[in-house]
Amino acid sequence: MALLQGMTLAVLATGALSRVIPATTTSAFINDAVPEINGSTRPGLLHLSADKPKILDRRIEQILAQIAAKPTVRGPAPFFNSPTTDEPTCFQHWNDCARTQFWSHHLLVEAHNATGSVFSSLEKEVDNNSPQDVKIEVTETHAVIDGTTTGWKIGGKATAGFGKSGVASGGIEVSTEYSSLHNQQDTWTESIKYSYSCPPWSVCRIETLTFNVNIMGTCEETGYLQCAPLIPSLWHSDYTWSACDIPSALSCNQYTAFGNKYCPKPKRPCSVSTPIFNEDGKEPFAITAFIAYDSDDLRSPQTIRVLNDMGEI
Repeated sequence: MALLQGMTLAVLATGALSRVIPATTTSAFINDAVPEINGSTRPGLLHLSADKPKILDRRIEQILAQIAAKPTVRGPAPFFNSPTTDEPTCFQHWNDCARTQFWSHHLLVEAHNATGSVFSSLEKEVDNNSPQDVKIEVTETHAVIDGTTTGWKIGGKATAGFGKSGVASGGIEVSTEYSSLHNQQDTWTESIKYSYSCPPWSVCRIETLTFNVNIMGTCEETGYLQCAPLIPSLWHSDYTWSACDIPSALSCNQYTAFGNKYCPKPKRPCSVSTPIFNEDGKEPFAITAFIAYDSDDLRSPQTIRVLNDMGEI
């Protein structure tokens, strides 16, 4: 789809946002097929496709290219713990420990590559079936984030230059330090006014986009077991051992098999998805777009602006 002559683009930066729960994820731009990440579907995922305006595609593609650059893992590194398995203890130690719990700790030690996902929130739509301009206006925008990284302690933050038009520098860093920035699926609301003229015989939309980084990397796995004494009051951290530090006095087939599985610590492929926040870590990285389409050809936008509060370029 060729760009229409006279199409304009403006880029601005996001303002201060405040958290509002629960989230809403509706968009006229969502395709029917929603891909899976780590086995779960992501509602609200936006796909680059022929029905998206090319000029906005290019802006999104620039951001996705920055996301795809190898992300930096900052300490403390992201991690997750597997669900606990509870078993009767081997008979040799049953008098000391009635039951034993087993689990594994997965630490992201390296990020090999990354991809980006785009989430869309439709702010407003106007169908102007008249020969005059019609105003389309919003007084707040909604940045929807998908933080359903079940079990993971992780967050993503932009570095200097990320998301700026025409700037190749900038990327993403991830750490447990940023894990408190989000809680599953949230909506962050910004009080800001956008007002535009919707041309005659046009469909006009204002939409806010947010981004996730999907990381493929290597996790180091450490196995742990915890012996549950017959007297619950005696159950404390002294009864927890890593797979490589199980005392020889506790040797039995059950514990030995667990130790052989996790010692030495195996390294296996792992993946995780997390929302991207601005450099200051205070709000999601988001862009808002105004798009005007000809009513007879919704695949050929007349006007596109990518907005926020830093002024148009």
